[in-house]
Amino acid sequence: MGIFIPHKKEMDLINTILSWLSLLKQRFYCNVENIIYKKDDRNIPDIHPKIKIECKVLDSIGFENYSGRREMKKNIVKFRYLLNCGCKMYLALHDEDIAGYYLVCNLDRYKPYLYNFEPLFAGRNKHYIFNCHTFEKYRRNRIYSYILTWICRDTIQKNETVLISTDKTNIPSQKGIEKAGFKKLGTLSYMQLGILKIRQNRRDNI
Repeated sequence: MGIFIPHKKEMDLINTILSWLSLLKQRFYCNVENIIYKKDDRNIPDIHPKIKIECKVLDSIGFENYSGRREMKKNIVKFRYLLNCGCKMYLALHDEDIAGYYLVCNLDRYKPYLYNFEPLFAGRNKHYIFNCHTFEKYRRNRIYSYILTWICRDTIQKNETVLISTDKTNIPSQKGIEKAGFKKLGTLSYMQLGILKIRQNRRDNI
């Protein structure tokens, strides 16, 4: 029996289906145990990546200049949806190669996950960084923490707060977040299926 290798059109269809499933999951199912961090001051560390990185901030229109890139195609439907909802995408570019992508939303306008409806994420002038990904060959170059500081400089004005979360087992992400000057609030263990909240536990200062 031969191995089935999907053609480009078939791969595009598969990626589209997976993107929509991912979006539906965010709306109807959530099971996380995340560490929550916040940044609400202008004391932002001066971080320099180990390699030359250019940062581009994209809205739904600017994204189309990069939508044909291989790194974007896998999640193109999800990215377009999030950007059309008012999120922004920060791209890390190295010699025009995409080193990573990082999204941020104003929580007054859009909440990407079920657990973001918790009181911690309510209120005016709160922003949330999510869907962050640095590609494997560019990791360990301080790109993640560098982009986080860029987002904070763009976002934090008077009385504004930036929130970010990561899985409690993701040590590299935690180190990058803390290096960027974020303060750890604690751990949020949360599970919800549709309108049914199954589990919610907070630890430390949340």
